[in-house]
Amino acid sequence: MAKLPSYFSKLTRDLDYAVMAANLASQEDKTNFDAGDPSLNWGTGKIPTDRITILAGVPGACKSFLMYYWIGQLMKANPEAGAVIFDIEYYLHNKPDRVRRLAQFGIDLDRLLIISSNEPDKVFAKLSTLEEGVKESPRSLCAIGVDSLGGATAAYDEKKIKEGEIEATGNKFGGMAKVMGPLVKAMTRISAENKVAVFLIQHAIQDMASDPSGPKKWIVTGGQKLKHQADLMLLMESVERKDAGLTADNTAIENSDKDAVKIGKTIRARVLKSRNTVEGRVVEFQVNMETCQIVNKNRSLFNLAKKLGTIYHPTGDSGKPSLHWWAYKDDKGAEHKFHGQEKTEDSLVPGTSSYLAVERQCMTAAMKMSENETVNIDLED
Repeated sequence: MAKLPSYFSKLTRDLDYAVMAANLASQEDKTNFDAGDPSLNWGTGKIPTDRITILAGVPGACKSFLMYYWIGQLMKANPEAGAVIFDIEYYLHNKPDRVRRLAQFGIDLDRLLIISSNEPDKVFAKLSTLEEGVKESPRSLCAIGVDSLGGATAAYDEKKIKEGEIEATGNKFGGMAKVMGPLVKAMTRISAENKVAVFLIQHAIQDMASDPSGPKKWIVTGGQKLKHQADLMLLMESVERKDAGLTADNTAIENSDKDAVKIGKTIRARVLKSRNTVEGRVVEFQVNMETCQIVNKNRSLFNLAKKLGTIYHPTGDSGKPSLHWWAYKDDKGAEHKFHGQEKTEDSLVPGTSSYLAVERQCMTAAMKMSENETVNIDLED
């Protein structure tokens, strides 16, 4: 082993964040948690607990749903820690029914603080207080959610217009840089230094001026700045396929069933940035809006494993693939065969050894498939 320079010890003095790499590598890594769905885990490399996650998307794409779900999971895993939601759009303000609904996500309302304000200066001031408090009481906070950044920047422009600074309206990006710059930097610092997961929601809009015959174009205002600061950035869309709606028992609504009540939906997430996986991955998962849960995890795993080749058609007696059969291998390499997709899905019960084995194989599999749908995404400055 090479001898370390003597001045290394001086460099680490009075600097809490200076550490030898070998010492850090030997510690247990708890900086990611389960996203709640196997395809989401594969696409994102799991969710960072000490960095910023950006959820961008169109209205109805379950951005808030996913943020609340993840905050609930974190609060369950950290029973002594609290969480803070900055309710920029006043969605929860004086709405007891909506707040009570958060408990269905696993959020402990006794440990949740809701701050409803769309005045950026006041929000930023609260962040300073929050940062000081977390330093005084380590591990007292597990998550921060902001819903949504677009509401803060719109309010900033309105304020400037009222004050007579009409030039603010000429800037198509509004007050994005002035608002988001200090706010996101403060969030990054709080998150990294105190192991607090931060979820920031931002709107995406479809560019209706783009060629209708070409690929869809989504615009995320301030997207470049957000992407730079985040460890993970997702663009979320509601899937419009006819089988994308779910009934109360989490089954797809049949085209012929005109009276079916839509309780859930299929969401598509595109990974715009991830420091744990490969950018560009596209995954689909299903949510039940009534129970506030991610559902059909076995189907999600089947579809993912099929695309990656982890689940495959086994070879029949003729030496050719048996198209009516599916198979996968367990951790010991033993092959398990099932007749039809339904039986294969039924064998993948979440939490069982088969489910975990297939999920582990997917997480390490190479990305073999190509996406059918091309999407143009403009991350505006």
